[in-house]
Parts: sequence; structure tokens; C-alpha cells
Amino acid sequence: MVDVPRRLWRYDIGIFFCSISLMHAQEIANGKWQIVVLSPEMLQSRRFVEGVLRKSDFSARCLSVFIDEAHCCSHWGANFRKKYGSIGIVRAFLPRSTPLIAVTATLTPRVHKDLLQKLQFDPSSYQFVNIGNDRPNVSQIVRAMEHAMNTFHDIDFVIPDGVQKPEDVPKTFVYYDDIAGGSELCDHLSARVPEDFRHIGIVRPYNAAFSQKYRRDVLRLFKAGIIRVLVCTDAAGMVRSLNFICISSIQ
Repeated sequence: MVDVPRRLWRYDIGIFFCSISLMHAQEIANGKWQIVVLSPEMLQSRRFVEGVLRKSDFSARCLSVFIDEAHCCSHWGANFRKKYGSIGIVRAFLPRSTPLIAVTATLTPRVHKDLLQKLQFDPSSYQFVNIGNDRPNVSQIVRAMEHAMNTFHDIDFVIPDGVQKPEDVPKTFVYYDDIAGGSELCDHLSARVPEDFRHIGIVRPYNAAFSQKYRRDVLRLFKAGIIRVLVCTDAAGMVRSLNFICISSIQ
């Protein structure tokens, strides 16, 4: 979500991305910003509903509502973040002709059906575009485990034998489902790095326990190729604008 405003700012597009104060609500309602980026909770907050959505000038000016990662409305709307499941109520404050665009790369038939209901699409008149999500440069490979999981030997291929320099290690995200286990895996992979350049720290952890500054710096170093392997939890699950050679998962 943070990455979108940064990209648009480069093109001098007026975009609002912040918490909603009374002043901000008035600015949005008055049309100061071309694009307003909101979380579901902010969108449905009393301040935004009363200060923006209920204003006739805003509703007449609003060109469209765009929902990214729309599958979250179904996956998260029941328990984890319930406001995702009620985003569709925004339609009550806007003209019927205001387009609502929902995009996702993980739309199963069940989620598709659920989104029609949650986002209040008319099943007989909405437009559905499926361009597919096949990516020739991405493949899924399942490896049978040959060793005890706590030895981590089945993930040794991430740091190939005989590497001579950091660039010989493919840039890799390794996902682990808990922070403590990920820390142990990070230590294991670091021990496989030759001593000549182990001090550089080409293997680093990335999870919600670290500060935003640490995570921001680590992603910058990963993108630059200085860090080669990130051992992550799902805190890195929606990172954008990075090139991956491999994504591995341990469950």
C-alpha cells in the first residue's frame, strides 16, 4: 500500500495517503486530491463517512472506487479484518453509475462468487475480465523432504556449494511460518556462506518484530543485490517492485 503513493508522486499526481483528520476530510471532500488511498477501516470510519462520503460534492466528483487485492474481502472479511467484508457499503453513498473496480490475481470460483455478494455487484450486468495469471518466468517446484525439518538441510540449496562471491547466491525469499523458526533457519543459512564474505550479512531475517526502518533498509539492500537471501514471515507477503529468482516455502 505504501509503494503505490510513492510511484504516483513521481508523476505529480495529487494523492492522499495518511490517517484521516477533520482537516483532511474537508480537503478530500473539496476535491484537493486526485486519488485517495485508504484502508478498509479508514474508508468505513465515522469521520470519513460523515466528513466525505455523505458530502454531495464529493459523491458527484468521485470517478471510481478501486479495490486492490480484492480476494482479501473474502479471505479476511469474516474474522481477521472484518471491515474488508463490508467495503461494499460504499455504494450506498455514491451514484449508481460510479464504477467499482476489484482486481486480484487469486480469484477462485468460490471467491469470485463471494465478491459479487460482498461488493454488491449485479450478477447480470457486471463486467468480468480474466487475463490469466500465468507467468513464464515463475514456476512452482515441490521437493520431498529427506531430512528432519529442524536440521534445515533440505533448504541448503539456497546457498549453493562452492560459491565464490555473493553474486553466486540467487536472490531468494524463504518463507517460514513463525519468527523463532525463521531465526534458526537464518543462522543455518548464514553458516553456509563462505567466511570470506559472511560478515557482509547476505542472509537476513525479515518479519514484523523488526522496526519499519530495518525492514525498509533491508529491502533496499536486497533490491540492490547486497543482501541475497531474506528469511521472511508473511510480513513480506505483499512487497512490490522486486525481482525474485526464487521463492521457497517451508510449512
